[in-house]
Parts: sequence; structure tokens; C-alpha cells
Amino acid sequence: MRLTKYTVYFFSFWVIFNTCVLRAEDEAPQNPPQVEIGQPAQKIEVDTAAGKAVNSGKDLPKEIRVEKDGSVMALIPGGEFWMGMKGGRSLHDAKLHRARLDDFYMDKTEVTNQQYAIYIKETGHRVPAYWEDPRFSDPRMPVVGVNWYDAKYYAEWAGKRLPTEAEWERASRGGLELVRFPWGDELTKEDANYHSLNMKTVASYKPNGYGLFDMSGNVWEWVHDRFSPNYFNVAPVHNPPGPEIGRFRCLRGGAFNTSPDSLKCGHRHSYDPRLTMYYIGFRCAKDAE
Repeated sequence: MRLTKYTVYFFSFWVIFNTCVLRAEDEAPQNPPQVEIGQPAQKIEVDTAAGKAVNSGKDLPKEIRVEKDGSVMALIPGGEFWMGMKGGRSLHDAKLHRARLDDFYMDKTEVTNQQYAIYIKETGHRVPAYWEDPRFSDPRMPVVGVNWYDAKYYAEWAGKRLPTEAEWERASRGGLELVRFPWGDELTKEDANYHSLNMKTVASYKPNGYGLFDMSGNVWEWVHDRFSPNYFNVAPVHNPPGPEIGRFRCLRGGAFNTSPDSLKCGHRHSYDPRLTMYYIGFRCAKDAE
């Protein structure tokens, strides 16, 4: 095929555009809400065939409390599982594939305004956008108006971290495989907060199989990973860390003002990590030691 000058111009523009898009842009009061505490430490049985419960032979507590912010974290058993969606309809639907994770802990709820207030008081960190907006200021509501860096700094202060995409999805499924939502394939207004005008307090709906609340709906949640639509075509199976470069960071879970598709366990969204929004919050993860 003979190349015209227009073809050359177009190809040059395409290369420059994609290089720019893929370049990383890293920058350098009261008691928290009480969540029911689970059972004492006990051994979790291994079931590698089902991809449900592997903890490398460790005796790990099913729940822990983090003194720094008073959060309760649930044990998410490691193992291999189906991640993504079969027949996804967009680049934001992760391809169906196998992933394998080590044991880790995940916050049972999104970080609340009460918890974030402790962080602000101890560190002097700036208050979030919408901090005094009465629609979002209930102490038991998820903190919103935080960007990815705010979430990262909070997690580090609390001795935790943001979950990877794979960890978030493993946790959201609650031990179920190949289902659309954390509780199964059907969705009703009794299951989650979506197609709504109002955010709700945390734990307003039933928990999933791992004891986690609001893994679908209410607010989007920042995760560690940069966004790349094709990452899981080349990602390692064991503990995929996310792409090394990428302009945007990933969001998971959907929000009170989104459609049912956004609530699916395998659905992904991307957003500029420097920006905030009134429907974006986060929860934290922690290695199982």
C-alpha cells in the first residue's frame, strides 16, 4: 500500500496522542461507627479447587480492628477465582480471566466522615470538598470529595493501603463465582443504593458473603491501580499489581446516582486521580500478616 502524506500525518498524531495518554502523572471527633465484631481467630479451611479459601496454612482472625481509625476489617481468603465479566459490552467491563491472590483484609465499610475527621485532626490534612454540604455530611456517611492521593495518604496514616483491582473484585464477590453482583445475578432496590438522588449511611444494606457492606452502589471507590482497558490481557495471574503507567486511576462499585451496569462486580471506571467528586469515596485493604 502506498503511504500518502496524510497517512503519515495521521499515524504520527496517533503515536503522540497515545504516548501522552499512557504517561503516568504521579504527584508526589467522635468514636467511629460501631460495626458488629465477628468471631475470634480460627483456621479457614483450604479449598483450592473451588477457588474459595486459601490462607497458606495460617491461623488468621476472621476480623480485626484497626486502632488508628477504629475500622473493622474482614479477612478475604486468598485463592484463585474468576475475575471480570463474560460478554462485557465496553472497555470498562474487565475481560473474564483467572486471578490468584494471597490472603488480605478489607474494610467492612467505606471510610466514613467520622473516621476521616480523626485523620484531619491528627494530621492537619485539608478537608474534602463537600465536607460541610448537608447532603453528604452525616458522620456515618462515606467520606466523599477526596481524590486518589487523599485516599492513599489516609490509608498510609491508618497503617493500611488501597486495594488493588483484583483484591477489590475478589472482596466484592463475597465468595461467589461468575455472578453479576455481590449477592447473585438479580438486582433490586432492596440490594443496593443506585438510580437515586441521595447517598445513604454505610451498612444500610445487607453485607455480602465476606461481611462487607456496600460493595455495589452508594459511592464509587478508589483502588490502587492505574486504568488500562487491556491490562488483564497481559497481567500476571498471581497478585496482579496493575499497570505501571497510565493517566487515570480505577474506580469500582458504582454509586447512588449510577445505572445497574455500574454495580456489576466486573465493571471498571476511570477518573483523573487529582480530581474529586461528590459520589467518590474509598475503603482500605491490609496485608494478612
